[in-house]
Amino acid sequence: MSQHTPEPWDLYVDAPTVDPEWHVLTNESRQRVIANVHIERGNRTDEANGHLLKHAPNLLSAAEQALSALSDYPVAARKGYVQHAIASLVDAIHKAKGITQ
Repeated sequence: MSQHTPEPWDLYVDAPTVDPEWHVLTNESRQRVIANVHIERGNRTDEANGHLLKHAPNLLSAAEQALSALSDYPVAARKGYVQHAIASLVDAIHKAKGITQ
C-alpha cells in the first residue's frame, strides 16, 4: 500500500482569489492539502505543472505496472532497451517514493 495520499487528486481555485490564481492540489474530499500550485491564468507552463502534479499518483501506478510487465521478461532476454527501461523505471519509482539507493 502506498504511503502517499490516495487518489484522485484535484486542482481547484481556492476562492475568493485574485490574479494570479492559486489552485490547491488536494484529495477528492478536499480535506487534505497536498500542495499549493501557483497558476497564473493563461500561463501554459503553470497549468502543465498543475496537471502533472494532479496525475502523479496515476504516473506512479503506471510506472509500477510497466516495471512488473517488463520484469516478466526472462533475464536472458533483458537486453538493450528492456534492460534500460527496467533501470529507468526502478530509478523513477524509488525517487517518487523517497527511497534512497
